Amino acid sequence: MRNINISDIGDGLAMNIETINGIDIQIDCGSKQNSPHLLNKCYSRRPNVFFLSHFHSDHYNGLLLASENQIKLNIENVFFPKLPKFKYDTEFLYCLFAINMTLGDFLSNMETDFLTLIKQINNRSFEYQALSQGEKLVVGGESIEILWPPKELNDNYFLNSVNNALEKFHSALEKDKYLKSNYENIKDTGIIEKYRQDETTNCEHIENSEFCRKQIDENYKIPKLTKDANKALRSIANRLSLAFHIDNRFLFMGDLEATEIKKVVEILVNKQTVSFYTMITPHHGTHWNNSLIKIKPDICISSIGKRLLRYAKNEYKDISETTLWTYLNGDIFIPLGPIYYKRFYYRNWYPFKYSK
Repeated sequence: MRNINISDIGDGLAMNIETINGIDIQIDCGSKQNSPHLLNKCYSRRPNVFFLSHFHSDHYNGLLLASENQIKLNIENVFFPKLPKFKYDTEFLYCLFAINMTLGDFLSNMETDFLTLIKQINNRSFEYQALSQGEKLVVGGESIEILWPPKELNDNYFLNSVNNALEKFHSALEKDKYLKSNYENIKDTGIIEKYRQDETTNCEHIENSEFCRKQIDENYKIPKLTKDANKALRSIANRLSLAFHIDNRFLFMGDLEATEIKKVVEILVNKQTVSFYTMITPHHGTHWNNSLIKIKPDICISSIGKRLLRYAKNEYKDISETTLWTYLNGDIFIPLGPIYYKRFYYRNWYPFKYSK
């Protein structure tokens, strides 16, 4: 890698990695605040590859901004986490996509899905692939190993959480006409099937497509049942977030919850890969598990806004040489040339002005 750029876009993530071969990798592009800063920082580089950490609209609502501002990209490959096999796995995706389209995280009339959004803003056809634990791929000369999600999830705690979330969702259907409409539409259109593919799939380019917003009654108020269902479904989606590493230079933890953080740390310990130059902290630095004391990053980076800052975990200061938060430090640029990277080996050279 040549460098890492993390944009200060509030409570969300918009990160760009420039590889040794000059390929630009975009990891997520969205925020709770739906910041216009996304347009300036995420699309000026015109990424070649897009990684989505998980299916929360506040991690890809920047694509809506691109569509509305008629910005065109040239993305060649798209990657996202593959849904593990578990009881009611397909139903879970139906419910999650329906509630994303209903709430949309400050985009309450969002009506389209992640892959369709990329089709609308892309100048070319692209390939997409769902990724699972243990898979390895080479992007721009960089070897990426997927740590999470696994191919199957069968522990009772997880399945009980899924059942609880689905029960809340179906209770909300009875009270929320927009949620019910979106749910039925997803069932009819079958958009979920393309996210369950086992092989790399080609997505055709859409010529002259125009994003259309759905009309919502201005008097509509989100029912409490819908909010409760959204909270439960979001937690499950966090637990299925993409996590990966690029040798010992870069560790990405997505939005993993504490239980899954512990499992990923166990994988890294068993691989004897615990020292990293940079780590992107889970869920914007607000999620923590004590097993993380086994991980030794030089730099911990949290993409976080004002709303979540009060929940940031100070423990990340204890496990790293340098800690950075976008809300406090602004846009973060990490150069990875030899003169900077030597710090990882000798730990006696500090090019950063912000530290713990």
